[in-house]
Amino acid sequence: QRSPEEAGEFLTAYFNRYPRVRNFISSVHNKCRERAVLDKRGRGYVTNKWGRRRYLAEQEIYKSVNFLPQSGAADFMKDTLVRLGTFLKESNYQTRILDIVHDEFVFNIPYNEFEKVIPSIILIMETSDRLNVPLKVNLKWSPNHWNDGRDLTCEQCNGVGQIYSMTQDEMFDALFT
Repeated sequence: QRSPEEAGEFLTAYFNRYPRVRNFISSVHNKCRERAVLDKRGRGYVTNKWGRRRYLAEQEIYKSVNFLPQSGAADFMKDTLVRLGTFLKESNYQTRILDIVHDEFVFNIPYNEFEKVIPSIILIMETSDRLNVPLKVNLKWSPNHWNDGRDLTCEQCNGVGQIYSMTQDEMFDALFT
């Protein structure tokens, strides 16, 4: 167990090492307080890149900093889900989104669509008109369950995954018999 003094020393050392973090936190808190003056209930708010607002009372303003990445990530996932769903519906692929687990999409992709659909899925997932940072998709494949994923990277495929010219039956035999 650490003392409050040790915690204070840690924070001071952290902010001395990363002064832009302290400036960012202060900026978010100040903006939230400024907006509280305009709100009839005396609550400030922060807005993420998707326009979602979080209203906070003075004693909750510390939550404003965490709201930005957390809500932004959630809204990015929702936006990506809509774009993926639209692409799959309009393209008439049989590929389906089975589930979303935290920050992962789980797909059911027929073997005969793999080469065609994966590059488009990657492009959709690595693209956002609201984020100015590069996004990288890590592909995994699993024959049984999403949490048993295996990397799909190789030098020949440039990260799209290993492509095999096999029928579904041949692939099944190669994997399971």
